[in-house]
Amino acid sequence: MTLRIVFVHGWGFDASFWTPLKDALSGDVDSFCVDLGFFGHANLDIPADDRPTVAIGHSLGVAWLLRHSRLGPLSALVSINGFARFTKAADFPFGQDPRILRRMQVGFEKNPKTVYRDFMTLCGVSDPQAQGLEIEPLGASLADLMDIDERAALAACDVPVLALAGDADALVSAPMSQQTFADHQLVMKAGGGHVLAHTDTQWCADHIDVFLKDHRA
Repeated sequence: MTLRIVFVHGWGFDASFWTPLKDALSGDVDSFCVDLGFFGHANLDIPADDRPTVAIGHSLGVAWLLRHSRLGPLSALVSINGFARFTKAADFPFGQDPRILRRMQVGFEKNPKTVYRDFMTLCGVSDPQAQGLEIEPLGASLADLMDIDERAALAACDVPVLALAGDADALVSAPMSQQTFADHQLVMKAGGGHVLAHTDTQWCADHIDVFLKDHRA
């Protein structure tokens, strides 16, 4: 049976984010890429399918996957630079300072393209382009980052979970990843940043291939 994978990208990206990783994965893969519409071509309607589904998310895409239940029978979850909660709280001390996110929101309202480029640069994207940005969904998702908290959904996840993270990620720190995925398999990339699926594509693919070997017919 062909392996079915649903991919969900993070804030500021689109479905094309996954092209390098899809090409690097081994075996026969039938994939669907959710597009959150940050560049005007939203595609949230995941086709119905009776086959067990592997969900792979990047950054905000992981929290999105944990929040939504339109995937059908889920057999595994893979997080790449992902999180269940983004901002710090009394019981989540390693999250991002909410004040930083508020400043980003204020700046986005005034000059969204500048904030977008600065964010992409922080992620490790060279020469980020801001043409075609859809300000409304980007702004709404940015606001959502302040309160999003899917830790309960992650704790209730009854399928295998693999988390790939970078110890030099400027947005999702190593301690943040370690606290989030303390009860799951976490693999840390030395020197890895926030876009491991691009900067360390084969490393991600190799770990995912090994993790998913039991889900291939």
